[in-house]
Amino acid sequence: MFLFVAAGSVAQKNILIYTKNGKGYVHENISASVEALTKLCKSHSYRPETSNDPAIFTPEKLKTFSCIIFANTNNEGFDTEAQRQAFTEYIHNGGAFVGIHSASGSERQWRWFWAMLGGKFVRHPELQKFSIKVIDVVNPFNKISKRYLAMGR
Repeated sequence: MFLFVAAGSVAQKNILIYTKNGKGYVHENISASVEALTKLCKSHSYRPETSNDPAIFTPEKLKTFSCIIFANTNNEGFDTEAQRQAFTEYIHNGGAFVGIHSASGSERQWRWFWAMLGGKFVRHPELQKFSIKVIDVVNPFNKISKRYLAMGR
C-alpha cells in the first residue's frame, strides 16, 4: 500500500476503511481484512476508521482522511448522487484511494468509478489447476496458504 500525503495535512494520519456491500454477494473475509488493515495502519501511526455507512461520504468528512480504502466492497457502495460527488471531489482534490479485491465489483453502473479503477469485475474465470513450488519452507505464509488450499479454495 502506498500513501502520498502532503506534509502538514490535517488528514495526514486518518485512513477510512470502507466496507459497504449493496445487494448481492458479500465476501466472508471483510472482518479479517479490516483487522489486518487496522493493525497495519496502527503499526505505521495512522488512525483507521472503519465504516460501512455511505453517509460518511460528505465533503467535510472526507477532508479528514488522507486515504480511503475500499476493503472488499461489492455491488453498490453509495446510496446517493451526493455521496458519489463527494467521493469524486475527494479524488480530484488529490485524495488517495486503495481498492482491495472486490472493490472492482463495486459501483458497476458508474462509469467514472470503474474508469478510475481501470476496469470493473465481470466474472470469475473457470478454475484452473496449478502447481506450487515452496522455496522457503519456514515462511509463515506457508501455514496460511496450506490452510487456505485445504479449504478447497
